[in-house]
Amino acid sequence: MHYIDKRYKKQLEEFEAIKEYTCKAVLENEPSISIIREWKENIRQTLIEVKNEFTDWIDTFTNKFVKSLNKIEQSRELVNFVGEDKRQELRLIDMQNKYHEILKIFFIIQ
Repeated sequence: MHYIDKRYKKQLEEFEAIKEYTCKAVLENEPSISIIREWKENIRQTLIEVKNEFTDWIDTFTNKFVKSLNKIEQSRELVNFVGEDKRQELRLIDMQNKYHEILKIFFIIQ
């Protein structure tokens, strides 16, 4: 048994009331402790699912696009255009060379 000065009885009663109120608050709020963490986890999971679905859409579109290009390249209708890219590149280089020659002529005239 401890001796307690009667002057502190009121403060001790207030302390006990605060302690009980704190204990009640902790017990009532215990289920809510993990709400924010679970909310963040749900948002992250949703974002990951959206990202994965978006990536799948891009992959599917890319595959369909490549397949359609392969069909075009292998069609008989475009046989006459085989190598056209290279021919156009050579024409462009030839035009650039002629342009340089014309520039040289203008410099000589000046």
